Amino acid sequence: MTGEPIEWNANAPARRAGRRLAAWGLALMWVTASSGSAWAASKPPPDAGHGAVTGAQRARPDGGPPARDGSDVGSSAPTDAGTALRFGVIGDFGSGDSHESDVARLVKGWTPDFIVTTGDNNYPNGSAATIDDHIGKDYSDYIGDYRGKYGKGSATRRFWPVPGNHDWRTDQLRPYLDYFQLPGNGRYYETDLGLVHLFMLDFDREEPDGNTADSKQARWLKERLAASKSCFNVVVGHQAPYSSGARHGSDPKLQWPFREWGADVVFSGHEHLYERLDVGGLPFIVDGIGGAERYEFVKPLPESKVRYRDDWGAVRVSATGAGITYEFFTVKGERIDQLAVAKRCVH
Repeated sequence: MTGEPIEWNANAPARRAGRRLAAWGLALMWVTASSGSAWAASKPPPDAGHGAVTGAQRARPDGGPPARDGSDVGSSAPTDAGTALRFGVIGDFGSGDSHESDVARLVKGWTPDFIVTTGDNNYPNGSAATIDDHIGKDYSDYIGDYRGKYGKGSATRRFWPVPGNHDWRTDQLRPYLDYFQLPGNGRYYETDLGLVHLFMLDFDREEPDGNTADSKQARWLKERLAASKSCFNVVVGHQAPYSSGARHGSDPKLQWPFREWGADVVFSGHEHLYERLDVGGLPFIVDGIGGAERYEFVKPLPESKVRYRDDWGAVRVSATGAGITYEFFTVKGERIDQLAVAKRCVH
C-alpha cells in the first residue's frame, strides 16, 4: 500500500499542511531541530488516494558474474518495524575527490543505520586499481567484509550499492563484484532490514538477465516485491526511468509497473543532479549528485516536482511504523526538498 504524501518547504507555514491533515483525522507533531524536521502521526491515515499538499519549493525550477539469480536475501541487523530507521542515499559519487568526501561527511554526520548507492561507485572505468580509493576511503566503516586499506570496515554489512555503467566498464563488473561480495548474483539482489526492504537492481544494458519490464530480472523483482513483509519497499537502480536531465533523460525501457508490483519509492542516479518526480502517485527520486561533475536540466517533465543541481548532496531517509520521510540536503547542510509519506504498517 502506498501512503499519502505531504510536500512542504522548511520555511513554509506548518499550518498549510496541518489543515489538510486535519481532514484525514491525523494529529501531527512537527519538530524542527538542527538535523532537520521530523513528524509523528497519532493515528494512521485511511487507505485513501494519493493527493498532495504542495508548499513553496526552495529548489530552483531549472535547474563474468556467478550464474545465480538474485534471490538470496542479505541482511544487516534487521530493524523492528516499530522502531525508527535512518539511511543515506548517495549516487554517482565515486570520483575520489573532495566533493565525494564532502558528501560522505554530510551523510555520516547523520549517523545512518546504513547507506544506499544509486550506482557509478568507481569512476571512470570501474577499475580494481581505483575502487578502494574511490569507495573505501570515505565509506569503509560501512562496508561489511571489508578488505581494503582504510581501516577495519564494518562488523555488519551497512553499505548497499547498485552497479552503474561506469562500474561495468572493466571486466564485466568483476572489480565491483569482488569488492562488495553482495548477496545473490551481486548484480541485483534484495536485503530485508525489517521496516525497510531494499531491492537493488541492475538497470544497465549489460545486465545478462535484461532490463526491460518482461526480463528475467523484472520477473524476479515482481515476485520478490509480492513476497515482502516489510512496511517500505525501496527499489534502487542506476539509470533513471524518469528524468528531466539534459545528458540522459528518461529511459522508457525502465518504466516498469513498480507501484503495481508493490514498490513505495524508486531511486536512481545517472543524471548528475537531484530531481523528485511523482508518477501515478509513486515517488521517483533521481539522486546522482554525490561527487561527480554536475549536469544540467532541460524542459521539466510534467511529473517533475523538485529539481536542483547547484551543489553536491545526498538524500536522508527516515522511516517509522507510521511513515517515511525523504529529504535532500546539500553539502552545506541546506535542506532543499522534503517529502513525508504517511503509511499504516501492519504487523
